Formats: sequence, structure tokens, C-alpha cells
Amino acid sequence: MDPIAIISTNAHKYSETFIHRQIQELSMPIVLYTDGYLPARISLDRGQTSQSIPKAWWQSSDAATLLKKSLLKHKVKAILAQYGPSGVAVMEICKDLDIPLIVHFHGYDAFRNDILSSYGNQYAELFKIATAIIAVSDPMETQLKTLGCPSEKLHNFIYGIDTDLFCPDATVAKRTNHFVACGRFVSKKAPLLTLNAFAAVVQSHPSARLTFIGDGELLEATKQLSKKLNISESVDFTGILPPARVAQAYQTASCFLQHSVTTEDNDSEGTPLTILEAMASGLPVIATIHGGIPKVVDHDVTGYLVPENDMEQMISYMKNMLDNSEQAAQMGREGSKKARDHFTKEIYLKKLTKLIENCIG
Repeated sequence: MDPIAIISTNAHKYSETFIHRQIQELSMPIVLYTDGYLPARISLDRGQTSQSIPKAWWQSSDAATLLKKSLLKHKVKAILAQYGPSGVAVMEICKDLDIPLIVHFHGYDAFRNDILSSYGNQYAELFKIATAIIAVSDPMETQLKTLGCPSEKLHNFIYGIDTDLFCPDATVAKRTNHFVACGRFVSKKAPLLTLNAFAAVVQSHPSARLTFIGDGELLEATKQLSKKLNISESVDFTGILPPARVAQAYQTASCFLQHSVTTEDNDSEGTPLTILEAMASGLPVIATIHGGIPKVVDHDVTGYLVPENDMEQMISYMKNMLDNSEQAAQMGREGSKKARDHFTKEIYLKKLTKLIENCIG
């Protein structure tokens, strides 16, 4: 079986587990290209090792020519490009080689103003050349249509999770007063808002605790705010954790928090994978009406949904979770069932595999 190419801008980025899963678990052979929208490195062992895309010593070729020669050498039958700008960078190569191009959008590439200013005017051509476009939420699908993508090329796949790893564990004692949040410390995930809400909850529930998992540009500001609010003794910052440790943290917590917002530069989430992993682990979720979240979190069934920036409502629901532990547990059970019925990695990879095979023909 001839391989497909996956173009992944970032090699081994901890927050891109949805891309790592494609690289490691798609059943067809993979040639992996990394390091930039127009990639400069190649891996033939699914990312375990990599090298610069090779060229003979007498050649003086630009990056696009080197990539084209590499694709021909390895008999690549289709390209799966991660993020819209990567699709733009390779679309003419795909056109020249008559290789099907599948572009997987994930979030910022469909919404953020600077990306649309620098690449958006080329999206119309991308949508003509690409064989298929993947969105990960209903709002993203609508946005891509607005940007000019034909409906017949659009496919809406929500990420899948490893339900063997992310699962409830009845042998682990849950802390009924323990919130957890996981993700990059960036503006669209609004960790400062989550912390402010928690500070208000602590006033009436002094035994409550919050664990933040992750890293990012707002981590230090969030730590400083916890001190300013005099709640640093109630908040844990773990930094980046491997998936197994994240799964353990979910199994001992009682509620997952995600206050995603649309930023000033219009950055937006797709469908946060962490919410699905928390649900699969048996956690009720309090999150915002944002991106693909309302499609996975059922209000008053698997958790609570609040409008973006509605702190009063978020605080109220957080208190309700603490005051009604059995209801919270039932929401967690409902969420786990939904994740296992609809959002497993097997379901996601099966859909993606079928799409790739259909594009190759």
C-alpha cells in the first residue's frame, strides 16, 4: 500500500494530541512532514526520528521543489495538511502533481483575524484545489462556508478520545470538592476568568480546590492572580502532564471547567479535546456556549453551559456542583456514556480513513 503524507506544522507539540493520534494510529503507511506550513523535515517512522528533506549535493532547490521531489520519491497518494495555512502552502504542489489534498482545520486557522488577513485571501483558491476540507465543529463549518468552501467538500469530524485511558475508575476515591481545568494558558481558554470564578466559590465553600493542568503565555499571570486573590493555597498548578497523569487527575476530581471565549482578535476554539476526555472519565462539565462545546455538553444532563464571560452564572453552577454531589456524579455518568457512544478514537479514525480512501479513489 502506498503511503499518504501528513503535514504537521509542529513536531511533538504537547497540546496537539488530536494530530498525534492521526500520525500514530491511521492504518495506512505515513510519510510525516514537519517544521513549518511548508515543511522542511521528513520522518519515515511516524515521528520517532526526522531529518531535513534531503537533496543531492549539486542541487540548489527551494523548499517547494524539495517537497515535490520527496512526495514523488515516496509515491505519496494523498496529503493530509494540518491547519489551513499549511494547505495554502502546499496546494499548488498538489495541483501540479495531481495529488488529492485534504485540509484539516482546527480552530484559529478558521477564525483569527491575523490568519485570515495573511492567508484568508488564498482560501478561495485552496477550496478549489482541495479534494476535502475537515471542520471540527458546526460554527467552524459555517465559517468555512462563509469563507467560500463548497458544502460538498466539507466534512465535520469531532475528535475522538482514547476511552481505555480516559475512563472512570471506581477504585479511586473522588474528592467531591475538587475542580480541574486542563489546556493551554491562552486568551481563548480564559484561565483568569476560571480562576476569578473559583475565587468567588471559595468564599462560600472554603474547602474547594482547583487544579490547573498545562502551560502557556498566561500561566504566570494566573499564578500571580491566585496570590492576589488570596487563594493560592487552594489552587494547584501542575504544568504539562503526560496523558496518563491527566487521566489520573480526572479520576480523582469531581468537575471539569472550561471557560472558552472568543478573543479580541477573533480567535476561537473548535471542539476542545480535553472536554471529551473529561467526560469519558466520568466528570460533569461546566463550560461556555462556544465553538463545538454545545454539541458535546448537554446542558443540565452532562453538565452546565453558560454564555461567554457570564461569571455570575458560572459561579452559581460551580456552587451547585459542590452542593449536589450525587447530581454531579449522575451528570458524569451521562457524559461518560455519551463520550463512549459518539466520540471514541475508533469512530474518528474510521471516518477519517474512509474520507482519505474516498479522496484517493
